Amino acid sequence: MKNLFFSVIVIVVLAVSVLASVEILSVHVPGASTTETGTTGTNTSTAGKTLVLNKAQSGLVASDPLNGYATQQQLQANGSYWSYGGTANSSSYYSFYESADKLNIGIVAPDSGEWSGFYAVTPPTYADLVHAVLTVSTGEVSGYYDTGLYMQSTNELINYLTCLAITTPSGTTWGVVHGYGTQLQDVVIDPLWVDTASDQPLTEDCTLTTNGQNSIAVYLDHQEVYSSNTSSLGMPGPYNFFVEEESEYAGQILYGGYQDFYATLNNTIAVTDIPSSATTVALVNQTGQVYATAPVSHGSALLGVGEYTFPLAGYVKVYDSSSMSASSEVAATPLEQVYGGDVYTFGSAAPKTISLSVSAQDTSGHDLNGYYITVSQGHNTIQNGSTPYTFTGLDASTTYTITAYDYGSYVFDHWSDGSTSRTISVFLTKDTDLVAVYRSVDSPPPEGQSAVSVQATDSSGASLTGFSVTIWQDGVLYGVSYTPASFYLDTGTTYLMAAAGYNGYAFSNWQNGPDTAYYEITPETQTMSLVAVYNYTG
Repeated sequence: MKNLFFSVIVIVVLAVSVLASVEILSVHVPGASTTETGTTGTNTSTAGKTLVLNKAQSGLVASDPLNGYATQQQLQANGSYWSYGGTANSSSYYSFYESADKLNIGIVAPDSGEWSGFYAVTPPTYADLVHAVLTVSTGEVSGYYDTGLYMQSTNELINYLTCLAITTPSGTTWGVVHGYGTQLQDVVIDPLWVDTASDQPLTEDCTLTTNGQNSIAVYLDHQEVYSSNTSSLGMPGPYNFFVEEESEYAGQILYGGYQDFYATLNNTIAVTDIPSSATTVALVNQTGQVYATAPVSHGSALLGVGEYTFPLAGYVKVYDSSSMSASSEVAATPLEQVYGGDVYTFGSAAPKTISLSVSAQDTSGHDLNGYYITVSQGHNTIQNGSTPYTFTGLDASTTYTITAYDYGSYVFDHWSDGSTSRTISVFLTKDTDLVAVYRSVDSPPPEGQSAVSVQATDSSGASLTGFSVTIWQDGVLYGVSYTPASFYLDTGTTYLMAAAGYNGYAFSNWQNGPDTAYYEITPETQTMSLVAVYNYTG
């Protein structure tokens, strides 16, 4: 990850003072555009044609309640959606586990004033909204300590949005920060919003959403605290989502808590192909409470629901009058579990769709869970999920591009249809099953590939773990991992490798390589070892 938390804390605390003077494992990871056919609502007739309101797309991308009663060892061993890391190299300085209600991450600094951090991070995920409930363990501490939810672009070394609590000797302060830059030394930290109130809560319901270009909206406890449509972000998806603890307090281990994690496509509900007689669309719950309304414009309506916790139980209703009376109701869905990014559409019948089921195994045939898969059309990723997963709602007689990503100690080897490329094109005419087969990094690489390992050390040669490494090929993200990292790359092919700074460690140079964080490499041998060197700057 990026991290410049000391600078973040200083800037946020200064902002507070200036302004004062004037919140598995068995994770469930649905795809990003899951089409759910057969969900129909009230019929309506337009020009003699019977129409129904169908749910055409689910906006849920990933979810984890983070309440699995799991030990640290179980979480590290289960190979699921999350991976764990940080600058706390000794287990005596960090701890994490799941209790009945949350994921607990604890951290203590080795020495007073020396920053240390630990996190749980998702694989790259195409979702413009992320949510979690954050809890701080104490209201004040004789040092600095923070608890945060982060969304970080995978196309930049340091480019992120965060909702976080800063705890100091003066108390706990909640804020929103945007950080951006290409190297740790050049990063710009921009506090977007800081709560200046006294006696702030130790638990907050936090939602971050952005289009990655110019739009940001942040909600705390279901209230919008910051929004902008004129930001310059430069952070397109996919994103890594982090929950993370940081501390420079050496007195005792301090825990932050995380609950109800989910990511959705965005913060709106869309209704399309609306009959011309309709004027208004609403999301209404079982008691008649109206969550959101929107006018119909050119046959479509967009309902803003970012301030709510998903799923919302309700009915999507279409009216031919702004009064939204029962007599003016044109159509309604059954009771739905609604997420941001859901799409509903009118049609004479549910579209003809098929499904693609993707699982992962190692070369011995053992199942592997939590391996990231994307489904694309053209240059647009339309669904993503983690194995085993079934992508539904795909159009019949259509060509899709499927990509399998590496994760942990396994790298992609081949598909069950014999293809050895991690990216394949498939023409789907019926429900299809595919298996992505992965090889352990400890095994010899297949012919024509090189096993590339990446280590991170400080200037004295001490090993550093949990530092982000990304691989790019012709401007397209090829893989992401955390040190010590391993990749299988095609021999003779040129790649761009990027090493990110983290938590007070600034990238210095590649051992026997350039002093820029970006390193262009062309593997020529069966194995290749790289070392990224960092300086601790505090």
